[in-house]
Amino acid sequence: MSIRLPEHSHCLTCGDPVPAEESYCSEECQMEQEAKERKNRQRNLAFYIIAIVAIVAIWLYSYVL
Repeated sequence: MSIRLPEHSHCLTCGDPVPAEESYCSEECQMEQEAKERKNRQRNLAFYIIAIVAIVAIWLYSYVL
């Protein structure tokens, strides 16, 4: 015999069940997820800047030789 659970989804941060139209179980989880996304964007931006600087440095170094 199986029990039918109400329509739900799971919190994107902690995985707790939440109503189907919700993404987070609390404002704390939402703020934590936004902080993670902000940190990830900053890390990606730093990587792209370093990559561009490295490519330009290699290009300039090969041009000088």
